[in-house]
Amino acid sequence: MFTQTFETKTPSDCCMGWSLLCIFLSICLVMGFGVSDAADLRDGLINYWPLDGDATDSIGKHDGEVIGGPKWVNARIGKGVELDGGSQKIHIPKYKVITETTTYAAWINGWKASAWAGIFGSRTPTAK
Repeated sequence: MFTQTFETKTPSDCCMGWSLLCIFLSICLVMGFGVSDAADLRDGLINYWPLDGDATDSIGKHDGEVIGGPKWVNARIGKGVELDGGSQKIHIPKYKVITETTTYAAWINGWKASAWAGIFGSRTPTAK
């Protein structure tokens, strides 16, 4: 005896196939664009102090002056500087503060300060 079975597809089966194909192609496109040339994060920066063992400005010409003997410590990436919150600081001599709209950024490990503590500061020296 001969038996033949026919498989019938419903419209939802066809839609499921197209949906999976569209999802697959979308993922391929996103992954393809994500792997393309990544921009250098330093593009457009005026100065960059990585503080990776010293206070060198790796882009501009404003190397920092380390004051008070801060401690250089291991960080998540490279090194970092540990300041005591008092006399230790990194001074950027002859640095003209930009008066236009500017963004300053830093990775800082917080601390419990007993008084006001600044991260960035600028002042005009007064004549004596």
